[in-house]
Amino acid sequence: MELVVCLKVAPHPQDLRVDPGRRRLMREGLEGVLGPAEAAALELALELKGRYGGQVTVLSLGPPEATGILTRCLGVGVHRAHLLSGSLFQGSDARSTARALATAIGRLVPQHDLILCGTGSPDAGSGQIGPRLAAYLGVPQFCLIQEVSLEAPERRIQVQRKIEGGSLWEEGPLPAVLTVSPGLRELRRPSLRGAIQALRRRQEDFRLEDGSGWEGLGSVGEIGAALEVLEITPPRPRGYRKIDSKLSAAERFRMLTSGGSSGKKKERSAVIRGKPEEEAARELLEILQEQNVLGKPAS
Repeated sequence: MELVVCLKVAPHPQDLRVDPGRRRLMREGLEGVLGPAEAAALELALELKGRYGGQVTVLSLGPPEATGILTRCLGVGVHRAHLLSGSLFQGSDARSTARALATAIGRLVPQHDLILCGTGSPDAGSGQIGPRLAAYLGVPQFCLIQEVSLEAPERRIQVQRKIEGGSLWEEGPLPAVLTVSPGLRELRRPSLRGAIQALRRRQEDFRLEDGSGWEGLGSVGEIGAALEVLEITPPRPRGYRKIDSKLSAAERFRMLTSGGSSGKKKERSAVIRGKPEEEAARELLEILQEQNVLGKPAS
């Protein structure tokens, strides 16, 4: 069985830097990390490999700094790792990334059976790669999966999907695309022997692909992007409420346990339905005056 895992190596949240001129994240010199969803997808692929046999191939699109993460994937049981990198892929959004990955899968792993992706990366988190891959490859997709069962002779797959209020079992043909939520699996750590073998295998089983000469690649990178980034700004700092030290111990405890509310004044919320206009307006006026929005009524 040929399993493909599409990984996004994203900058660590503590290392995020923005180039305001190009309106992009600055990834140069940052090795990056695997997000929890990508790690869960890789671990599930390795489990399926152990259960049904076959090989696991890892694909990623990003800067050369992602080489270290992909090389370490070789130490946990990945057969081959390919990094799509170069000027051709710069400025990619979800659409052009999925198009490039779909072309790479057809070229590098033409006999693929399962393609696994995370539900969203730590940086952009659009969650579009899996569904777009399925559309470009013309195969079924199963999102938010919890369990997988394969019927190898019939080339069928059964998946348990998470839905609101429970779960759902579905069945479909292979090949297929699966998206995996963070926390479904915890990625195994490479053994010392595996880590050493990964360094030795790097020259043979890791490939840097620049896309040159690929037929059918189409518009990728910034040219093929459907979205234009208008602005990237850091998040606004969250405000916090300071508890007055002059309050009594009982009042301070009450504010701590109520999320900062002193309990002296409670806001009233109401929905006015099914009443005549004058009566509804009168009730609304009473609520606004009660909350001192309009001031106290004239005597």
